Formats: sequence, structure tokens, C-alpha cells
Amino acid sequence: MPSVLIEVRRQYTQEQEIALIEAVHMALRDAFKIMPCDKKMRSD
Repeated sequence: MPSVLIEVRRQYTQEQEIALIEAVHMALRDAFKIMPCDKKMRSD
């Protein structure tokens, strides 16, 4: 499972954050063929 850190420089709405996370997850699924359920997140 690849590890990804997303850092942003401005505030996003919750909907935008979800869309960004989903876009990154879809790219990882396409590139590395990871399972759709293989997503773990944490927030700091």
C-alpha cells in the first residue's frame, strides 16, 4: 500500500477535501492496482 501525504496551503470545504482525497485514491487504484477498500486516513 502506498503512503501519501496531502498538504494544502489554504482552507477547503469538507466537500472539496473529500473530492481531493477520492481523486488521489482513484489515481492510486489506477496506478498501483490497490483494492478499493484499501484506504486508511488520519488527520492532524
